[in-house]
Amino acid sequence: MKKQIEINIDELVLHGFAPGDGKKIGEALELALMQSFNQQAAPGTLNQPADVSHIDGGSFTMQKNSKPAQVVSGISNSIYTSVGNINKSK
Repeated sequence: MKKQIEINIDELVLHGFAPGDGKKIGEALELALMQSFNQQAAPGTLNQPADVSHIDGGSFTMQKNSKPAQVVSGISNSIYTSVGNINKSK
């Protein structure tokens, strides 16, 4: 049976982007995260019950003029890695 994972992103801080880009990046990020969790094995720490109210998705640096797909991939990978570390910090 597949586990159900719910992720709510309350705030996504993007520096160096036009204000209108945030919504597009957010929508693309949602799709990328769904694909990551559906196509890849869930991080090992998700095999343990967890009710977490906050996860720091981390940060990363992109090169100037990075393509939107690269930006979304970087954000998605950072969040996926952070989710995988949930129970390691407890």
